[in-house]
Amino acid sequence: MPRWADLEVAQRGAWVATLVAAVLVLAGWALSRWPGDRHWLTTAFTYSPQALWPLLPLGALVWALVARIWPAAALDLAMLAIALLGPGGLCLNPGRSPQSPELAVVSHNLFGQAERADEFALAEWLQCDVICLQETDADGFEGLLPGYVEARAGDLRTFVRGRILSTERISPGMRGLPDSLATEVEVAAGRLQVLNVHIEMSQPEMSYPYWRRLWPDYLRHTVRVREVQYAAIHEWLAAQELPVIVAGDFNTPPPSRFCRRMSESLTDCFSAAGRGTGYTFVPHGIPVFRIDYIWAGRGLQPASCRVGPSGPSDHRSVIAQMRFAGGEGGGS
Repeated sequence: MPRWADLEVAQRGAWVATLVAAVLVLAGWALSRWPGDRHWLTTAFTYSPQALWPLLPLGALVWALVARIWPAAALDLAMLAIALLGPGGLCLNPGRSPQSPELAVVSHNLFGQAERADEFALAEWLQCDVICLQETDADGFEGLLPGYVEARAGDLRTFVRGRILSTERISPGMRGLPDSLATEVEVAAGRLQVLNVHIEMSQPEMSYPYWRRLWPDYLRHTVRVREVQYAAIHEWLAAQELPVIVAGDFNTPPPSRFCRRMSESLTDCFSAAGRGTGYTFVPHGIPVFRIDYIWAGRGLQPASCRVGPSGPSDHRSVIAQMRFAGGEGGGS
């Protein structure tokens, strides 16, 4: 076959790849927002790995460059930017040092590796006033966090460099789902409320083996389960008067309506003050999603936010520095 014919086939293929990638990126982004997780089929778009979206136009871009189809390459570049800034979750906040941060918070899902706590970034944790940990089934912190007091509920543990004034379990009211851990604390900068959260994706009987058989039912179920747990969070938030932090593993990526509703009353610290994609779920070391958050609200302003190392967990930590609004603590 003549070489010109091979080139023509490659050029047609490049255009097809470009158009398919563009349709998937635009349709996926739109459908993940509406109807999003209101329908089981578009729920799959909403909870699909964020890291996959930029790969679609990136692959088409490479093809277009090899085939020297410059208009297709330009369209691929535009779709790549949309994929990164939209479903990919890229944040472009300016890199600046926080001005006199008054409060530092870290949240980390240890994936049941508490007995290996010394392998985590303890030096970074010890720079924080509040440490929120999830999936800490074992006792592995004896002597590792000097100067901190602890509250615990199930596999949630909150450590505070200061005082814990009260502790409360927030129940989602559905069988098989864990409580959240609410603590009123006093640190050097003032008083605040801290809610340590681990959102489950399903009840135990509807876990992985079940959804392999009935995928649509599982997707509907996981949305209902999230609705119950997020409703309990919002009910708790409505009753608070002190500055508030909500931190933990939310098992929900930013495009979901649940995260959008959270942002109505709270500030996602990474979206407001982080840089990059900030993916926190890293199975087998591969960044996939941003599903761990620190939310600031009711008198707190994020100054900086970043993701830290994962250690032996499949989650990376989230570390945020913030200031009390107006430079004043939450009272005495």
